[in-house]
Amino acid sequence: MRRFLAKQLPAWESGLLTFDAHVVAYRVALSISTFSISGVVRSPNWEQPKIRRSIRDIVLEVLENFPGISIDNVQSDRRTRDVIDPRQEAMFEVYMQRPDLSLPMIGRWFRRDHTTVLHAVGKIKAKRGIA
Repeated sequence: MRRFLAKQLPAWESGLLTFDAHVVAYRVALSISTFSISGVVRSPNWEQPKIRRSIRDIVLEVLENFPGISIDNVQSDRRTRDVIDPRQEAMFEVYMQRPDLSLPMIGRWFRRDHTTVLHAVGKIKAKRGIA
């Protein structure tokens, strides 16, 4: 006696709904991070966007206290004292003024690792006596 079974679908075909949901979730997360980097942050219910200062504006404000240092210097790979201090101050200000940004996102803007941002935040907090 021969049994005819329905053709079994491959796992990747039967899991299309899960795959699609994953792709949609990724695209939403990507658009949210793009909005936050650009300075436009939407509320969870997607009503009115909140405009926040861009990272560039925050850094430019910090660099006013450090004559001769430009954004290119802060984003460069130089590690001299005249560049490190303004870079750490800028990282701290971005961290404090833009709580919607993660440490890796801040680090990418400065072309640094997230641990560098964490160190800068800790160092400036200690310097200013912030707990």
